[in-house]
Amino acid sequence: MDNKGLIVSSDAILALIVVFILLATVTNISGDKSGSFIQQVVMAKNAQDAMELMATYKNISTNKTVLELMADQLIKNGNQRSGMDDAGQIASEFLDKTLSGNNYNLIEINKLNGTPLASNADMNNADNISSASRTCGEYIFKLYIWD
Repeated sequence: MDNKGLIVSSDAILALIVVFILLATVTNISGDKSGSFIQQVVMAKNAQDAMELMATYKNISTNKTVLELMADQLIKNGNQRSGMDDAGQIASEFLDKTLSGNNYNLIEINKLNGTPLASNADMNNADNISSASRTCGEYIFKLYIWD
């Protein structure tokens, strides 16, 4: 009896099984076509980067960071609406340049109990929200960004 044909056939069948397993694996990989995972990572990094810039970037004329300028306005005005408006203006000018194309909402959560200081969109119906926070003096600023 000739076993050469049986060995070649079983070798081909085993090779096809491996190919089919690989094909099924590749086909069943659930790739999110919207890229939401990658988008979430990018948004989280953007939020962290923007807050880091606000905490470290110094204005040439004042030699203070954006967060220091905001905190100074809040302290100078006793955390009243005028100080919040001035701090919000400082933040908006910076964030509009830094986060162009993204929506944002910047709040203070320690002294002002979550009062929004700067915002360019309504966050209530937003998806894929990322946040970052930094402390400056007694103030804790929290930035939310989304698409």
